[in-house]
Formats: sequence, structure tokens, C-alpha cells
Amino acid sequence: MQRPGEQQWSLPSIDLARCQGHGRCVEHCPTGAVILQDGRPFFIHPELCAYCGICEDLCPEGAIALSYVIGGPK
Repeated sequence: MQRPGEQQWSLPSIDLARCQGHGRCVEHCPTGAVILQDGRPFFIHPELCAYCGICEDLCPEGAIALSYVIGGPK
């Protein structure tokens, strides 16, 4: 995805096979971008994701991963 005037970005990836539905990612998401649906996280408002990494840090199963691109535009 690409936000207007910004570099390309992507949502955190969620490994649903590892997710146990604890909901810490939802509980601590500062923007409300993610919800639990049927016991699993789902990005209901992906445009609100601030890519802060809180969800990745708090997931006890390591089911959430943020990908980072190092370096600037060429």
C-alpha cells in the first residue's frame, strides 16, 4: 500500500496458525486499526495503522511481524 505523498508501506503480517487470540494486539493498538474477529486479529482500519510495533512486541506467540525497508529512495 502507499499513502499519498509517502513511501510504500505494508501492514504487519499475522500468522494465524501461531495466533492464540490473546487480544493484546487489539487491547494496546493506539489507533484502533486491529480488532478480534472470531478470536483472531484482523485489520479493520488498515489506513490507521501507525506501524508503531506495539502489536509485534506484545504478541506472546510471535504471530505478528512488521517488515522494515532499510534505506531511502533511489
